[in-house]
Amino acid sequence: MRDGRCGGSRFRRAIAILALGVGVGAPSVHAAPVYDAAAAFSLTSNPIGVWSYGFETSLGSSFHLYDTPNAASFGTPGFETWTYPPIDPGANFTPSVAHNGTSSDLTFGTLTLPPEGLAFHPGSQGELSVIRWTAPLAGAYEISSAFRGDDFVGPTSTDVFVMHNDSLLFTSGVYAYGPGPSFTTAFFAQTGDRIDFLVGVGSDGSYYNDMTGVDAVITPVPEPTTLTLTSLGLLGLGWLARRSVRRVLCITPRCGSAPGTPRGSARRARPA
Repeated sequence: MRDGRCGGSRFRRAIAILALGVGVGAPSVHAAPVYDAAAAFSLTSNPIGVWSYGFETSLGSSFHLYDTPNAASFGTPGFETWTYPPIDPGANFTPSVAHNGTSSDLTFGTLTLPPEGLAFHPGSQGELSVIRWTAPLAGAYEISSAFRGDDFVGPTSTDVFVMHNDSLLFTSGVYAYGPGPSFTTAFFAQTGDRIDFLVGVGSDGSYYNDMTGVDAVITPVPEPTTLTLTSLGLLGLGWLARRSVRRVLCITPRCGSAPGTPRGSARRARPA
């Protein structure tokens, strides 16, 4: 019974260490959401959570929220957009953010959006369309973004940007239909910091055939202390479990003595 109680005690100690290492760090690791711009898209309101949609008249100028949602733009069910009354009344496509609200490819005119895909389009007066993320908490994050051309006739010819507040993190061009440039980086944000994904008219200066797809995901990065506590908890559990197994083996008949024989008796026994 003594050894059974001892084994139980060691097991409880192991669980306590695991709870200390894993439980303390759990809120930072498991409760942290992944911010996916396409998955979060909604016509309910703008902003929606940490995401907002709008435009700038030039890179780094004032941000204007889109205020007009449409669940079936141009008469196409599932072609969801946020737009703004056109600065140029004669324009047939104002700056906008678009979303495919269906589970299959959605084609309208010269555009094809993938299932649940997100895209944006610059304006006729050179306005940049913007998808903005606002940091809900201070901490370390990672950006994972990719751009694509969604106009198969033009094809798409745009310039794209990623900015942290007023600092440019990335710029490139989308000059073909299909996959385009991508960008990934880690960064630290204060509460209220902004990450902007922007699209402009590109080097040709024309807004025609400029629908540009974007995958934008921002993920919190666990703090080093969280990872350290988790690792220590798992290591402690493994160490105590190994010691408990060795002790159990040494008090069984396989050690050369009957069950219950005090530890070390088997080693002192000699053949008659």
